[in-house]
Amino acid sequence: MSPVPTLAGTPLGGRGPRLLVGPALGTSAATLWARCAAELADHFEVIGWDLPGHGGSGRRSAPPRPPCGPGARPSWPITSK
Repeated sequence: MSPVPTLAGTPLGGRGPRLLVGPALGTSAATLWARCAAELADHFEVIGWDLPGHGGSGRRSAPPRPPCGPGARPSWPITSK
């Protein structure tokens, strides 16, 4: 598993220098920025990015969980005093 999630870039239109815009939690960049991107399109190429699991970005997989249940052994050393 990569520690850095893969984010999707969504072209929102325009020409000129790139302007990167992000989302608010629980939204996609396209939903949040579509109206503004239309206004900025004469001056910028607007590209939105989405958080993992939102819009066009894939869901980030969770790190592996330690085994649990009968017979499970911890992954750290156990010492007794």
